[in-house]
Amino acid sequence: MRAILLFAFFLAPIFAKAFPEMIRYGYVNCTACHTSPGGGGVLTPYGRGLSAELLSTWGTEKEAQFLHGVVNLETVNEWLSVGGDYRGLQYHYENDQVKDGQWINMQGALEAAIRIKNWVFDYAFGRFEENSSWSSETNHYYVLFQANDYFSIRAGKFLPQFGLSIPEHVSPTRGPLGFGAYDERNAAEAQFANENWTVTGTYSIAPKDHTNSDEKAWALKIERVFADTLKPGVSYWSGDLPQSRRQILGLHGLLGFTKKFFWLTEFDWQEDTAKSTSVTQHSGATYQKWGYEFYKGVIGLLVADAQRTTLESPATQTAHYGLGVQFFPRPHFEIEGVWMRERAPQITAQEGDYAWLLLHYYL
Repeated sequence: MRAILLFAFFLAPIFAKAFPEMIRYGYVNCTACHTSPGGGGVLTPYGRGLSAELLSTWGTEKEAQFLHGVVNLETVNEWLSVGGDYRGLQYHYENDQVKDGQWINMQGALEAAIRIKNWVFDYAFGRFEENSSWSSETNHYYVLFQANDYFSIRAGKFLPQFGLSIPEHVSPTRGPLGFGAYDERNAAEAQFANENWTVTGTYSIAPKDHTNSDEKAWALKIERVFADTLKPGVSYWSGDLPQSRRQILGLHGLLGFTKKFFWLTEFDWQEDTAKSTSVTQHSGATYQKWGYEFYKGVIGLLVADAQRTTLESPATQTAHYGLGVQFFPRPHFEIEGVWMRERAPQITAQEGDYAWLLLHYYL
């Protein structure tokens, strides 16, 4: 049973999201690099240029372009952005009784965004199934209207904005709360964003195959920028499911202390009330990530997360802590190695160690 749970943990795909760590350079809004207001997905030409200028150890601006600049899209960059990602992961886990490890194809997606005046039409498809076979199922799509420099609205199928927009979808602040892999919803969103404030409101309905099937929810996310590189925020979620109602309150921060040192932090509290009995359960989750760039493109990491499914019972807590390194050798490539220690007393009294090596390539 323990091995199955771990396998499911690592099998959860990680989708290409934004790098909120860019806050350390003063990029406080995702649309500086991405078409999506929530970050992630297809890059803008400016975002591709930054991947060479700021993220990668080596490389040129031309190399950062689509397909390494082999295909020249400069004549269509004003109205068309295309991209795609592949992510694969080798993991290893062991304790005194279990040893397991394998290679997993996690993500394979293609995406295109068309811009016509103030309108954006975005469509992405592709995923790996549990048997590592690739499927051309739709991941997300939306139509966005940019009313002016500060206000936008969009509608389609996408992940509502809540807390940190991070690629670690298995984090207790993402997947367990219904913001994980393949958890996109039918949604409508309005956002106001300037150099100091970002306010996002979303109404969404979860499809039948969602983690929280048929949930109707609205969410509000408010963030404030201080000193150009510090962006704390608060998120609220109110969801109505067939059998229960839930509320989530979250506090998060994207904190760039210097151009080399950053901290991503999030704390979430959830209240879930059964409609039939009015019994209420409280749970909590946290995610912490500290990073320091020792050399351009080489970032040392300290990571920790924890989840308590019943706040009143310490025995229901699962916690991970460890360290790693993130390496961006050239544009289009990301390599990440992480080791973590796990404590899960509700599953086993033994602590375990797991490690993974992640390879990410984007078109």
